[in-house]
Amino acid sequence: MAELLAKVHWDTGYDGRDIEFVLAGAPYAPVVRFYLIDFNQVREFDRLGGDVTTLVDAFFANDPYYPRPIPGEPLYDIFKETYLRSCDTGYRSGADRFLRAIEEQEASRTAAK
Repeated sequence: MAELLAKVHWDTGYDGRDIEFVLAGAPYAPVVRFYLIDFNQVREFDRLGGDVTTLVDAFFANDPYYPRPIPGEPLYDIFKETYLRSCDTGYRSGADRFLRAIEEQEASRTAAK
């Protein structure tokens, strides 16, 4: 999931708003595949501009699908590591800004409860 989201963000320049992740297998075949569907709400963003607000908004619009961005939580730590590793080195600083921003927003949401 993290790898595909990183590719949507940094390889294609889209925010991933409302995309859906689907696991599917073929009958009588030991193969499971991961698909992305439902691109009707994605928006372009400027990968070089430094502003990740669009990505953060899209992440939380899809929030039931992603691990909660809480550093130290094992599932999120794997998500974060995989997301960063999946980004081209030229976009790593943007990817890091995105991850810090979702962590900060999650911390704010949790503190407000």
